Amino acid sequence: MEDPAGGGCAVNEWLLDLLGLRERVPPGAELRFEWGFVPQGEAGLLLLLCALGAGALTVALYRREGSASRWRKGFLAGVRLVVLAVLAGVLLEPRLAVDLRRSVEGQTILLWDASLSMSLPDDYRDAARRAEVARAAGLADPSDVLALSRREIALRLVERAELLEGLAARNQLAVYAFDRAPRRLAGPEALAALRAEGTATDLGAAVRKALEEAGAAPVAAVVAVTDGRITRGEGGQAVGEALAVRGVPFFAVAVGDPDPPANLAALDLQADSRAVLGDPMVLEGRVLARGLAGRVVSAELAVRRAGQAEASIVERREVRFERDGSAVPLRFTYRPSEAGEFEFELRLPVQPEESDAEDNVARATTKVADDEARVLLVAGQPSFEYHFLRTRLVREKSAVVSCWLQSADPRFPQEGNEPLDAFPHTLEALQAFDCVVLLDPAPEDLDGPFCDALEHFVADHRGGLLYVAGPTYTPAVLAAPGARPLRDLLPVLPGDLETPVLATERFPCAVGADGVDHPVARLVPDGAACRALWARLPGFFFSYPVARAKAGAAVLARHADPSALGEDGGRPLLVAHYFGGAPVLFQGSDETWRWRSRAPRVYDRYWVNVIRYLVQGRLAGGRKRIEILPDREELTLGEPVWIRVRALDRAYRPLVVDALRGTLRHAGEEREVVFEPARRRAGQGWYEALVLPPGQGRVELSVRLPDDPPGAEPETRVLEVRRPDLEFAERSLDEEGLASIAEATGGALVRPEEVARLAERIPSRREEVVVAAPPIALWDEWPLFALVCCLLAVEWFVRKRSKMV
Repeated sequence: MEDPAGGGCAVNEWLLDLLGLRERVPPGAELRFEWGFVPQGEAGLLLLLCALGAGALTVALYRREGSASRWRKGFLAGVRLVVLAVLAGVLLEPRLAVDLRRSVEGQTILLWDASLSMSLPDDYRDAARRAEVARAAGLADPSDVLALSRREIALRLVERAELLEGLAARNQLAVYAFDRAPRRLAGPEALAALRAEGTATDLGAAVRKALEEAGAAPVAAVVAVTDGRITRGEGGQAVGEALAVRGVPFFAVAVGDPDPPANLAALDLQADSRAVLGDPMVLEGRVLARGLAGRVVSAELAVRRAGQAEASIVERREVRFERDGSAVPLRFTYRPSEAGEFEFELRLPVQPEESDAEDNVARATTKVADDEARVLLVAGQPSFEYHFLRTRLVREKSAVVSCWLQSADPRFPQEGNEPLDAFPHTLEALQAFDCVVLLDPAPEDLDGPFCDALEHFVADHRGGLLYVAGPTYTPAVLAAPGARPLRDLLPVLPGDLETPVLATERFPCAVGADGVDHPVARLVPDGAACRALWARLPGFFFSYPVARAKAGAAVLARHADPSALGEDGGRPLLVAHYFGGAPVLFQGSDETWRWRSRAPRVYDRYWVNVIRYLVQGRLAGGRKRIEILPDREELTLGEPVWIRVRALDRAYRPLVVDALRGTLRHAGEEREVVFEPARRRAGQGWYEALVLPPGQGRVELSVRLPDDPPGAEPETRVLEVRRPDLEFAERSLDEEGLASIAEATGGALVRPEEVARLAERIPSRREEVVVAAPPIALWDEWPLFALVCCLLAVEWFVRKRSKMV
């Protein structure tokens, strides 16, 4: 037991023996006497004055009391003062402070890059560097390094140099793996089983997490085994600053080739998910070359029927890569001659310099339909909407259109692919069509019998219906007594039936969450891009005022008319629901023709979507009861994706079950996917699951409904999974970035041949620290109270003998 203060050691020993507290002292402890409660300032002055006053009062009282001799009075006063002094000491809480000396081990932090870029092999076109890496990795033939990934080379370098053992011999070794997020490993032995599959590299997060978990422990160094490509989070400068603040040097074991590898990549291939037999379809792709500037290659577009191994070449295109690393867009046109599901491939030939050919192919899948939709278009007057829509539908190869312009002269021949001689008033006449489009129709033909026939056409025969509201006739039509069946069919409740006042300016349209997921309003596959596209489209002057959408209806788009803005963001413009299992749409404006001049492809896509949606109840034996919708069209390996499933029962109402089960297939392997009721959106019939793509390339997801009849084929969606662009955009070793971090912290960039001497450059950071243990209280021990009692007894005895009691 030591006492750094010197002379207090004997007193402390005496107090321990006197109070019987020696067993409470930890071995090797240093003791210091101290007061636990020392009043400061005014409180301390008041306590001192009280003590002096109590002492003076005691002396004064004993001088005046009784006739005892002076020495007896002095003795009694002294005893009383001793008691008061002991009690004052108790108030100050005397104690022995206990200090323990502890040895704190230093810590070396090892950060191991587990991102996908570490799975790449390198070309090592520089023969000297290739030979250096081979020697450091213990390979006899330098060409052997070309067959190893960066991860495999890193393991060889570390094992051959016994780096982990050398670091652990000087300091405690904390091992972390990092990619998109850092995680601490159980120990160095876990590195052998660690796979390089992270989709991003965040070195900054790894450094900050490791330093945070180190706490106050001295950190000798941070050693990072990495290729230096930071694709997420803070850049290299911020990482260096964070380490410099703690005074921690950074040593980078650089793995990889700093020279950019030669590579051709087919970045993507975009095609419509559905096409019509004989109708030209457009496929757009992007190709890129690195390290091959000026090279001319032949790009191929190939197609195969789903399930077949052989593909036929559609077109070859010569591509010249003028600038290194710049994407070249390609556009192909293909006219399908067969119906079915087809897979398209954009292929680039493998170059002799390429070490990685997995990204030389991009794929897209399209379903080609051969059904013709028979459409009845009824319009009250020859409006712009009528003219543009009639022209679009007449030239649609998948549709046969019959038009009835109500305001036309009886002698005027009606238009369409199959012109009508008379208005189809009866159910029998309507059954010749798959869907009916009512474009602001005049009330004279929409009498009670026609509306009854239309209701039976939709409810009993699953014909589709679209009602396009206009300012001319819609108020009168929806107010007519005989139009009750028509009002029942619509997915909205009409509002003010007076003639609406036309606006003097246009207001934009906005697609909602239901619209992004709906086949009518989903103009592009990506949800964010779909919202942005709707916002850029020309707005409308007019939209019909509706009270609200009916229960169960989906509001796909809204009109941002300031006079109708509410909590939901605007007046319902495009609303859909199912009536008796058949699709019914309400479009609250007849101004989509405004899109034709600004965005003709969007206009075409919208009306094709509308017609295909309306005819689904009549074609192919009825409409689908299930739809599989991934959150995004392009899936990336290693990144989870939310996949939603919209399911309906046999009565075409939202299906309510505990869960749906699906099967994910890739490369001959299958795994089950469970879809739980969706929590991220309201409404029944929606299910969702967070799915991690099992591999790169073609992945099939099949979902079967629990009430499907035996032998029914499950709904299947083909997903294309590509490698992450972040980890493969820049594949070379970033020596410059790693060297800058090392220089800012006093560390070093470690080349392969220097790994064997790295442990010697990191000193031990073991430190001796003084740790305060719980103090030993002296004031609340029984000997002290026994002393007070004895002194009081002595005082009483002397006073008794002196006849002062």
